[in-house]
Amino acid sequence: MNRAQPVPFYSGKGSVMRPVYILIVEDHQAVREAMTDGLTRAGFTVRGASTIEEARTLLFTDKLPFTAIALDHKIGSDNTETFVREVRESGFTGLILGMSLEMELSIRIERAAYQAGGEGHTLSVEKLEAVDVLRKILAPCQDE
Repeated sequence: MNRAQPVPFYSGKGSVMRPVYILIVEDHQAVREAMTDGLTRAGFTVRGASTIEEARTLLFTDKLPFTAIALDHKIGSDNTETFVREVRESGFTGLILGMSLEMELSIRIERAAYQAGGEGHTLSVEKLEAVDVLRKILAPCQDE
């Protein structure tokens, strides 16, 4: 497996590359577009994927330097927990944000990331709060 580009997560003023790149993995187009719009208006660079395979391409083939990944717990029949393990094992150290309308499901993404080991931050949120959470966490990365 190709290694993802490790991008340092914010650990202090000036510590992260700019602009901040966010990958949204969400199979519902309207949700993905609304999140992309909200984060783009906040000044972030956003790419969307509707399948795990598209997300793998962006991470491992195109090697885009993502700072954060917002991942819906259920993407069709794809196993998001396996994908999260792959991402962490590849060397990705950025934020992984597990999203679901049911908090219990998004916690499974968080658990999978921790089981994979490696560095990085993982959070679970309800899907409706994801854009606000990303804005608050990643806004300091945009500071000069």
